[in-house]
Amino acid sequence: MDLKLPELYPVVIPPISHPPFDCQGKGLLYKSHSRESVDTLRSWITSKRVRTPLQRPKVWWQAQLLLYGLDPGKSSAKLAEVTQKLKDALTNGLQAPSKEIIDLENELNAKFRHLNADARDTKYQALESDESRVKFDPLRFLQERFPTKGKRKKDDLVVLKIQRYDRYQVHTVAESLGLCTVSADAPGADDARWLIVGCDHDVILERQSQIEAKRSKWMDEKVKAKRQRLEAKARELEAQIGPGKGILRDVVGEWHVESPSISETWPHKGTDFRMSIYFHSLEESDELSDDHGESSDSSSETVDEKHEKSTDSELLWANFHLGVVHGVLQAKAELSASGSLPSGPIPFTWRGRDSEEEQIQLDMSGRTNRGTLTLLSPTKLKGVLKGGVGSFKFEGSKVSRIPAYRHPQVWSDLTQEQWNVECVNRWK
Repeated sequence: MDLKLPELYPVVIPPISHPPFDCQGKGLLYKSHSRESVDTLRSWITSKRVRTPLQRPKVWWQAQLLLYGLDPGKSSAKLAEVTQKLKDALTNGLQAPSKEIIDLENELNAKFRHLNADARDTKYQALESDESRVKFDPLRFLQERFPTKGKRKKDDLVVLKIQRYDRYQVHTVAESLGLCTVSADAPGADDARWLIVGCDHDVILERQSQIEAKRSKWMDEKVKAKRQRLEAKARELEAQIGPGKGILRDVVGEWHVESPSISETWPHKGTDFRMSIYFHSLEESDELSDDHGESSDSSSETVDEKHEKSTDSELLWANFHLGVVHGVLQAKAELSASGSLPSGPIPFTWRGRDSEEEQIQLDMSGRTNRGTLTLLSPTKLKGVLKGGVGSFKFEGSKVSRIPAYRHPQVWSDLTQEQWNVECVNRWK
C-alpha cells in the first residue's frame, strides 16, 4: 500500500463495493452506517445510559458488530438479541476492530482514493475555463496556478468570475497557500462580483481599482440608457395628453424616481425608485385620517354638502419607495382633479417604514414627516421628502398612466398603537 494516498476530495465516483461492505475512501460502511467509537457504543449500551438502544434501528447495531469484526447473528434476530451481543463484547474487553477488518478497510480506502483520483483528473482536464476548474478543485487549481517551487512572481494574479459561495471556498484555500484575495464589483450585471487572487496585496488592489472603474462606467451607461428610455416614454405620454399643460388628473400613474442624495449615500440601494400617484375621495381619505385626529365630523357640513360644493375635489395620494424608506404620502389639502396643474409646491405629510429594519416612521405631530411635490408637467415632477431618515430631494418621470400600487390603507395601518406593539415585540 502507498505510504501517501491521493487527496480524497473532491469525490467524483460512487462508493466501491466489497460485500457486505461499501467504501468511500474513509472507512468501511454497512448499509450506509459507519463505525462508532467504543466510548460511543458504551454510552448507548451501559445501564446508566441517558440514551436507549430503541433510539437506533436494528440495522445500525448490526452494522457496529460487523464493522468490529463480530458475528451479528441472524438477520431475523430481535433488537434485544443484537444489542446483547454488543454488550457482551464490550464486557469482555472490546477495544478495537479485528485485524481482518482493519486490513480490509486500509485496502479499500487506498483502492477508492486511487480510482477517485484518476476519475477526478480526467474530469478536471476536460474543464476548459479557470472558473470551472477552480470550482471543481480549488486546491489543485491554485497549486498549479501559483506553484510553491521557486519564487512566485509579484505581479502574478488571476481574476475569477464566480459566485459568492465559490468565492468563499477559494478564499479559504488561497489563504492556506499564503496567497492574497480581494473581491471587486464588476461590470455586466447588478450583482456581478469577481474574486482576484494573487501573490502581492498591492497588486491585486490595483486590479480591483481597475475593475471597479469599469463597473462605474458600465453603471453610468446603464443609467443613461434607462434615462433615455424613460424620457422617450414621458414624451409619448405627454403627446397622448395633447398640447398645453394638461389637467391635474393627468399626473395619475406610475413614476420612475431618482434621488442622487440617496443613491450617493446608500449606493447599495441603487437608483431605481418609484412612486404611484392617484387621487382618493374626500370621505375615504377622512376615514383613513380619523386615527390621527382629523375627524370627518370636524365640519358642520355633511359629506353630501361638501360634494355639492366641489364635485371633483379629492386628495392626492402616492405610494412610494425611495430606497431607504417606503410608505404613503397624502397632500395636506384637497385639489380639483380637473383643474390645471398647481404652479407651486404641493405640501404633503407621509407615513412609512425604513427599509433597513422596517421600523415605522410615524409623525403624530405633523411637524417631521413632511415634504412637497412640484408638478412641472403631467410627466415631470420634483420634490423633497423630510423625516427621521433625513431630507432628500428627488425627481420623477412618468412611465405609465396606471399606478402600479394603490394602497392608501397603508396610512391607517401605520398608527401609534402599531408602533407601540412593534417596539414591545422587538425587545421580547
